[in-house]
Amino acid sequence: MPDLLQDNKTIYQWAGLSFGEQNCMLLQKAMQKLGKESGASKLRFWGKINGTQRDYWIVEGIAEPPADDAEKPANMEARGTGVNEFGYWVCNCPSENKWTLLPDLCPEDVAIARQVKFHFTGDLENRIITNPFLHKREKFLLRAQIARISVSTTLVPKGMFRMVEESTTEIEENVPEEGPVPIPSVQQMCKADNWVHHPKSILNCCRVTLMEEEAPEGVEPEDFMKARMEKDPSEPRLKSISNDKCIKGAPAWTVRGYGDMTEFQAANPTAAKQVFGVAVVRCNTWPGAYSFFTQQKQHMQVYVGDGLKFEEKTYYPVHTPKMQEDPEDRPTYAEPNPTEAAKKRAEAKAQEAAEGNADE
Repeated sequence: MPDLLQDNKTIYQWAGLSFGEQNCMLLQKAMQKLGKESGASKLRFWGKINGTQRDYWIVEGIAEPPADDAEKPANMEARGTGVNEFGYWVCNCPSENKWTLLPDLCPEDVAIARQVKFHFTGDLENRIITNPFLHKREKFLLRAQIARISVSTTLVPKGMFRMVEESTTEIEENVPEEGPVPIPSVQQMCKADNWVHHPKSILNCCRVTLMEEEAPEGVEPEDFMKARMEKDPSEPRLKSISNDKCIKGAPAWTVRGYGDMTEFQAANPTAAKQVFGVAVVRCNTWPGAYSFFTQQKQHMQVYVGDGLKFEEKTYYPVHTPKMQEDPEDRPTYAEPNPTEAAKKRAEAKAQEAAEGNADE
């Protein structure tokens, strides 16, 4: 588990971020308690999403498989894979120490999150009024936005991973046959060309991988899968951030070097020279996402923002409720006319009534 107090003092400040020593201490203790109670592993502080009423403090980790046997949608990716690779716990304040595990994602949740823009309130059970309408609570939209941010902004230094032979989607650590793993310098990481995307991208079908489908008769399974992949292609693995789409003519990422970039000779002559500077990468597509690189702690990420993607479209109107359709017109009939016999009977009854009243 990372040392949040040290990271807040020596790393986050270079990006203009500070959570305060007290909050970092409380968050560190809360994460330790969460790891013991939930059984989660590899916990790390993911970041903070601002809310209109309360904020979300978010922790990422590997969650245990669900204990219930409830039926899941067929198109949902299992926990530990795809968009549900990691589990995310949230709380409104580190001092409360009340963590809630967000639900796993369905493709429908990601599809809605791509179409709406909503400022979170800080209430997981809040009902969301958007267009198109989301028939779920705020916790599902929050989980979808976390997945989108993580997939788009998780970076690693170039050369740390390599593609698996005979595979276009799988990667492995770039461990040399002999000698230690080469570590880039802080000066090198101040260039955008030396940062690459690490996770798999989310496809148009709102999954990381395509669902298994049977090939039609007369079509080879390999050819059928190839055609599906061409129709819904994924982003290349380990793609450089310098190749990302620009935003209004500006680059998608801003890379800067801060601190002392002087190389100092270590006490051990055989050791590498020490540099105490920090390389900071800021994402302009998802404002609030930062990546850091230091010679001591390598690379790390954190997010502090509103959970919204930068878009030129800023107006998301909420439509009025759907009006009811007009009822069907019923057929009309001519007014019934009484027969002559009915008229005579009516006149006779009226005359008898009049005579009775005269006798009285």
